[in-house]
Amino acid sequence: CEDSVTFFDTPGHSAFAAMRENCSRLTDIVTVVIAADDGVMAQTIEVLEILKKCPNVQMVVAMSKCDKEDVDIKESTQRISNQLLEHGVMVEE
Repeated sequence: CEDSVTFFDTPGHSAFAAMRENCSRLTDIVTVVIAADDGVMAQTIEVLEILKKCPNVQMVVAMSKCDKEDVDIKESTQRISNQLLEHGVMVEE
């Protein structure tokens, strides 16, 4: 149906790599959630590499765990932006 929306929520664990790759071919938009305290991790890089093969898929980056006491939002935002840039992703705020 053209008016439907389907969500795929794939865990970050490496065992789900094939699922993430298969789902990326079925989507129009991917939301990549990055924890403020962890930053870009191996599974994030894996998803970014998958998305390079899907030029028609739009990406939204969301930062989670911003409410943790030890998280500096400005520092985390800058660090994650720089990490994403290292992998060819320019962030717009």
